[in-house]
Amino acid sequence: MINAVYARSLGKWIYLDPTFEAYFRDESGRYLGIQEVRERMIRGLPLVLDDEANWNGQPEDREEYLRYMAKNLYRLQCPLQNVFGYESSEGRHCFVELDPAGYQPPREDSGVRRLSNPATFWAAPGSR
Repeated sequence: MINAVYARSLGKWIYLDPTFEAYFRDESGRYLGIQEVRERMIRGLPLVLDDEANWNGQPEDREEYLRYMAKNLYRLQCPLQNVFGYESSEGRHCFVELDPAGYQPPREDSGVRRLSNPATFWAAPGSR
């Protein structure tokens, strides 16, 4: 699981992977968000994985990590309400999913709102 954390000081979402203690920067040293990592993977642009990235204390190989994460960045999903205990709480839950344009899910799920516009999916909190 990766997380997106909104950094107000940078005015953007930042990619953080707590499992691997990993994050990315671009070639200029700027922190990247999930959407930027995804786009750079698609375009073949440089991605700088932090030197401290690891799996259970063992250094993580950059290329292996990129291959592993590519499948996780194809479709992205987040809860419509991002509050503590949302997924384990009683009642109906709704998620927003960013799918590639033209993607057809294997089955429809009424609890998922599908988007193919990254700008809408990544809008800053309170801007929708």
